[in-house]
Amino acid sequence: MPSTRRTLLRTGLLGVVGTLAGCSTDRNSSGTEATSTTDSTVATSTTIGQTSDETTTERPTTVASPPRAIEFAHRDAVLDSGITDADSDFFARRIGIRQDAADLDLSVARETVPEQDVAAVEEFVTTTNFQTTTLLAVQVRTPSPKYGLGFSFLDPGTPPQVVVGSHTKENRGGRESEDAISTLLIRTPARTGSPLITIADLAGVRDDSKTLTSFEPPNALRSEARTVAPLDGVSAPSAVVATSEEDARRLLPESDAYAEFVRETDFERTHLLAAQIRIRSGGVFAWPAVVAQRDGHAVLEIWRHPFTGGPNAEFDRLLLARIQGEAPESGTATIQRYGLSGGDFVRFTSDPAEWPNSGGDKSK
Repeated sequence: MPSTRRTLLRTGLLGVVGTLAGCSTDRNSSGTEATSTTDSTVATSTTIGQTSDETTTERPTTVASPPRAIEFAHRDAVLDSGITDADSDFFARRIGIRQDAADLDLSVARETVPEQDVAAVEEFVTTTNFQTTTLLAVQVRTPSPKYGLGFSFLDPGTPPQVVVGSHTKENRGGRESEDAISTLLIRTPARTGSPLITIADLAGVRDDSKTLTSFEPPNALRSEARTVAPLDGVSAPSAVVATSEEDARRLLPESDAYAEFVRETDFERTHLLAAQIRIRSGGVFAWPAVVAQRDGHAVLEIWRHPFTGGPNAEFDRLLLARIQGEAPESGTATIQRYGLSGGDFVRFTSDPAEWPNSGGDKSK
């Protein structure tokens, strides 16, 4: 894999990951404790979904939520089957029984970053209830141990999808010149099937930062996407598919991120989707979630994350995505926000002449 792809996480990510993690009702990404104060009655939650009897107290009560995920850095293999065995910059596998979890070797993590809390990782694994829970291990190569993955949210749809983001670990040691691996362990319901994994490169670990990579475990690439400045004269929503570099250049300006994305697209293996969409202010991420055939028609689902901004502020953005496999000639694109039903519906085609801005705005 090109060295540029080994460069998935750099700076500036942590704030966006926090935004990602704070927007969903099912986005508990760490073992932090929430404190609630009352003058009379306080209910203390002992486990997720289970609350103890109410007690009366005059003191603040701390409610500890079980962590949803935990991350650690290492260089050598920590699993008998993991990213060190794959010619890839990303990898994922499910650990469904305690015997598999016992094969997790954390000694190399302690050697890589002596000050990181490996005991917390060990406790996370040993306290996981494998009768109801599966551990999903997501791994990515990083330029140094100072970069890591953070859990954003799990969507239990079809297919289920786990979204994670890269971020910087300012308090973690390690030389910038030393490559490392970030492993994120996520607790998911045992009934959840093998999910699609989406990595939001918020920190710029790759040279082309803010790229979203979606893959099927262990490392089957499904799509790579970026959300960039919108095109003038193109309505939102609208979408078109390009199956050749010639068609893509007719659709998009020959400058900046547009031309770069076209230049890096292998049209022998992938097709390019361009979709003009409207998202909340601060929202820079959207990605194709599902490409499928239903009732003989091609259906493309595009997710936009409900980032916060002004109360009614929305802006147009252009989603560029390289999607593996044969391109559909036409179909229906459903553009929706995560966690909300409904969305925008728009027909898409692979005929560049039907794109409202065929040829692009060359002035950009």
